[in-house]
Amino acid sequence: MGRLLAPQRLEALLSGRVGRVLKMESADVHKASDWFAAHGWPSVFYCRCIPILRSLISIPAGMAGMHPAPFLLLTTVGSLLWNILLVYLGALAGQSWPAVTAALEQASGWVKAVLVVACAAGVSALFYGRRKKREAARQCAVPEREETQKEK
Repeated sequence: MGRLLAPQRLEALLSGRVGRVLKMESADVHKASDWFAAHGWPSVFYCRCIPILRSLISIPAGMAGMHPAPFLLLTTVGSLLWNILLVYLGALAGQSWPAVTAALEQASGWVKAVLVVACAAGVSALFYGRRKKREAARQCAVPEREETQKEK
């Protein structure tokens, strides 16, 4: 995509409907471009291991005119290593699943308590803010009534 689109056209696409559908922003592409400009071709390898940049690094690589062969090699190796790490961590979690569920059960009570407190704080802040707005509106309205009564 980076090879086919000029930077201005790509930015226009990402600021519109296409960006919303793909969940991409032009700022993300700028970050990936800056990373590619600073680190060159090896950034394709490293960015395949960084969650947001892994899907974006191909755009600045294409804009820079990176040859497809090293791009594919670096993408394959970077993605392979990242996926091996994720599969290994998943296997470790699977082996110790009883310990994971026990820890989650212990923590769930605390998480529920924190969520209840946070919701209560949010609701009270919402009502407090509305009350403040009503009081401010009443204070602004009171002088107008006094002025109209004096005129009568």
